[in-house]
Amino acid sequence: MSHQYGIVIDSGSSGSRVHVYRWPAPAAQNTAATAAQQAAVRHAPPAVSQDPGWTMKISPGVASFASRPRAVWKLHYRQLVRFAEAIVPAAQLATTPVYILSTGGMRLLPARQRQAILAETCRAVQRHSRLLVASCAEHVQTIDGAAEGVYGWVALNQLLGVFARGAGAPETARSVGFLDMGGASAQVAFEPGAAARRRHADALATVTLRLVDGHAQQWRVFVQTWLGFGANEGRRRHLQQLVSLAAAAAGGAPPAVVPDPCMPKGSVFQLQPDGAPEHTVEGTGDYAQCARAVYPLLMKHVPCAAQPCLFNGVHGPRMDFAAARFVGVAEYWYTAHDVLHSGGEYTAAGFVAKTRAFCESPWATVLDNQRRGVYGDVSAAQLQAACFKAAWVASVLHEGLGLPRLGGLRGIDGAGIDGAGIDGAGIDGAGIDGAGINGAGIDEAGFEGDGIDGAGSDGAGSEGEDSLRDGSAPRDENGLRDENGSEGEDGLRDDAAPGLPRHVPFMSANAIDGIEISWTLGKMLLVAAAQIEPADDAVVGVVPSTMALRALSDSDDDSDDDPAAVSVPGLVHVALAAAVVYFVYRVLRKALASQRRRLGGADAAVPRALRGALAHARGSLPRFCGPPLGRALDFFERRRHDGACSDLEEGRGGRAVSPRATVLRTRSTASFGDALPGGLRGGEFMSKPFANPKSAGFVGAPHGPRDVPLKLLSSGSVGRLGL
Repeated sequence: MSHQYGIVIDSGSSGSRVHVYRWPAPAAQNTAATAAQQAAVRHAPPAVSQDPGWTMKISPGVASFASRPRAVWKLHYRQLVRFAEAIVPAAQLATTPVYILSTGGMRLLPARQRQAILAETCRAVQRHSRLLVASCAEHVQTIDGAAEGVYGWVALNQLLGVFARGAGAPETARSVGFLDMGGASAQVAFEPGAAARRRHADALATVTLRLVDGHAQQWRVFVQTWLGFGANEGRRRHLQQLVSLAAAAAGGAPPAVVPDPCMPKGSVFQLQPDGAPEHTVEGTGDYAQCARAVYPLLMKHVPCAAQPCLFNGVHGPRMDFAAARFVGVAEYWYTAHDVLHSGGEYTAAGFVAKTRAFCESPWATVLDNQRRGVYGDVSAAQLQAACFKAAWVASVLHEGLGLPRLGGLRGIDGAGIDGAGIDGAGIDGAGIDGAGINGAGIDEAGFEGDGIDGAGSDGAGSEGEDSLRDGSAPRDENGLRDENGSEGEDGLRDDAAPGLPRHVPFMSANAIDGIEISWTLGKMLLVAAAQIEPADDAVVGVVPSTMALRALSDSDDDSDDDPAAVSVPGLVHVALAAAVVYFVYRVLRKALASQRRRLGGADAAVPRALRGALAHARGSLPRFCGPPLGRALDFFERRRHDGACSDLEEGRGGRAVSPRATVLRTRSTASFGDALPGGLRGGEFMSKPFANPKSAGFVGAPHGPRDVPLKLLSSGSVGRLGL
């Protein structure tokens, strides 16, 4: 069977990972052995797959090349591209598209540095590789978190078989929600229930897929991203908060050692924020204090325009954990699995018990466990951050997104469990300990009856500790398996009590049937679906919500948001304009000086149109053109002012327009070129008396940094946080 290939490079905050995918060519889609198999193929999206070993990751993140973009190909992307080229058949390299899409780390860079890296990357790939890059804007870009979230939702539900339901999505079909947390940002994407879809229609994006038979399938999805709320950025803000609070408590400078309850007891590291003195941070290993310290980072105090309110001022449909299911990837999986050995099915009690035990362990014990291989290849630096990351994940899930702390259990009245949950994270410890939870029939390993194998599930057909099982049990309507063959409303095992099915609203996972759950798969599925001959007028892709479209105030490229960002073609025009202005300034200055001498000291009038043109250019050209244009305008203004004074003093002025008008006046004691308070020049103050909110943070600092409000689904948009 002939295949088509596609490559996606995910350039995240901590590193870049290349994924190679393939799918049957359209002409080979109808070669199934039986009519039933052929119908199954035609009534599903393209079968995009990935063989084992078709992925590779390198570090550090591409954002580390901000100060040296010309090195990004040689030191970073070249090895990823060469790895992918070795997999794709040589005869198909020229028709294999490659997408180099950067995420959280690049979103945090200033637009000028970001664009320099993207431009150099595209130029280098087009020059040094045979892979298809039809358009730099499409193939090499920084995607926003909302795009990342919706691609992840597509990937997850494709792997679970949710889309393989024939043309059109039936009302009874239920998809699985997607949660993603990287180093810099966090995303959520889910399909609300029917009633919520009607109430929040303007907040939902539309995802359109195309099945192999040519018919389109549409889904309404709520997607939201929080830039700065990823695990690494969250910890950075946490440490910054610790230093600030310690300094406030000390009445000035922070103490020599700053205590951190979110690090194992006795661990120490040196923190040196940009442009700040170095601080020694020492772990105190106090989980209750850690949970209290983490909570304010959610910014729950920021008001929402309407209810329900998630966190950091984000309004959206309520996440119905009682009826829907959600799968978390990336940090939701790594933190739980690599350190706590509790990936898979999530229970608040079990997760918190293991987090508390790790956080409050002596650092020497943690290092001894590392040497014995308890944490796999997790480094010491990663272990120092693991306590915070686990507490952060729990806080985002419960306080941020509203996951009930008793999410995995029904029929328990909550006696002895404190659901309020910041101190002790919802558990008062009375009779509930880590060992008792694992021994009480609550298996943390994974959706045992639902085909999801988290960490160590013993069911038949297990494919590995991080995969969703690929056994022969029937699937329920969500594509999740029930190994007992029961296909009730939830497709869940009846193991809690007779007639009392157990619903597991959240789990973490890394792969399904051996294929990693990555948003890159969702991107490639949309690319593959767009190549199918259509049977209708629908367009494959993602349409932002009405609310997001109203919020967009500029194009997808936010380079215009950065006052310092100037395009290369724009620089050419600016240089020419500056040269013309300078030439006119020098010629007129010489001519006016000569004419003044001939006329006995009086200046000829400078044409008003010329002054207006220069003033307009000064207001519209980039800021670095301001000083020379300002000097030219000041010169013309002084000449005009001197001429007017000379006319009045020598009796050449016209009659007063009214009896009260002043006829005689002398030279002003203040020049338009003199410095004004706050660093403003006269021309700036006279022509711009008010601060421009797009380019100025406050009056008196017109060239200072500014905050840009977060925006939904504008490709390449960048949110900036105050913390």
